[in-house]
This record gives sequence, structure tokens and C-alpha cells, in this order.
Amino acid sequence: MYVEEIKEMGSKFPLRLFCYRISEQIVVLFNGGIKNAYSAQDSKGLSIRFYEAQAFVRRIEEALRSGCLIITDNERYLKNFDNDDQIIL
Repeated sequence: MYVEEIKEMGSKFPLRLFCYRISEQIVVLFNGGIKNAYSAQDSKGLSIRFYEAQAFVRRIEEALRSGCLIITDNERYLKNFDNDDQIIL
């Protein structure tokens, strides 16, 4: 499945995105920064963004393990254990 705006832009989409797939229905996107080179390896500042995304993935995984974050019954959303709308990791 595609986000239509991103699909239409194809390789001209100006940002690099990292993703973390929690389930078939839940994917978290992380900002990889502005594409300033053709390949990810040549992009300036990419490693910092990648390590930030990895840190957030670890926080999400720990919050899911500990029960602070819950996947809803329909498996389409994450929510706080106390049903608060704002998730802070």
C-alpha cells in the first residue's frame, strides 16, 4: 500500500523516510532528512537520523513490552495504557 502523494512523486520525493513496521496495519515513519544525494550512503547527516530512528524504535518496543503502549483491539492504532491521545516516548 502507498501514501498516494508519495507514490505520485516516486523517486522525486524530497525526503528520505525510515520506517518501523509494528504490524500489518501499523507502520511508524521517521524523518530521514532531505535527500541531498542520490544514494542514502552519500547523504549528509543521514547516520544521525538513522540512529535517532533506531532509538525511537527501541523506546516503542520497550513501551509495548511494558504495557505503556497498547495496540488497539482492531490492531490499527497504538494508544497509551491510560487512553490519553498523546503518546510521549
